[in-house]
Amino acid sequence: MGNLTAKMPQNVKTSLILFGISIVLGIISHQFLSKSLDAYVAEIQQQYAQGVPQNSAATEGGKIGGYIGFLLNIFLLYMVYKGKNWARIVILVLGVLGIFVIIFSVLPILMRIDKVLLFFYAISCLLQIIALILLFTPSARPWFVKPKEEEGV
Repeated sequence: MGNLTAKMPQNVKTSLILFGISIVLGIISHQFLSKSLDAYVAEIQQQYAQGVPQNSAATEGGKIGGYIGFLLNIFLLYMVYKGKNWARIVILVLGVLGIFVIIFSVLPILMRIDKVLLFFYAISCLLQIIALILLFTPSARPWFVKPKEEEGV
C-alpha cells in the first residue's frame, strides 16, 4: 500500500485529508446537534403547548441515516484511495446533494438554535467543496483514469 500512495497525486491526498477532517467535524457536530434539537423541540412544546415527542421517528431516523451516511462515506473514500473513478463521481453527486441539504435545511435551523454548530457545519461544507474540487483537478485525473494495460492488474 505504501507503493500505492507514493504514486497518488498531492491533490488526491489533500482531498482525502480534507474529507477526513470534514467527517470528524460531522461526527462531533452530529452529537451536539442531537442535544440542540432536543432542546429546540422542548422549546416548541412550551411555545405551542402541543405534545411533540422528543424522540420522534424523524429524530431516530436522522440518527440512523447519519450512521449509514458515515459508513458510506468511509467506503467511498477508501475506493477513491484505491483509484476508483466511479467512487469519485458518486462522491461528487452525493457531496453536492449533501451540501444543498445542509444549506437549505440544516443551516436555517442552526441559525435559530446554535451559532457554534452553525460555524462547524459551515466549515465542514467549505472543506467538502474544496475536497471535491481537488478530486476533479487535471493533476488528479491520472489517479482515476488508468491506461488500458493497467486495468487488468
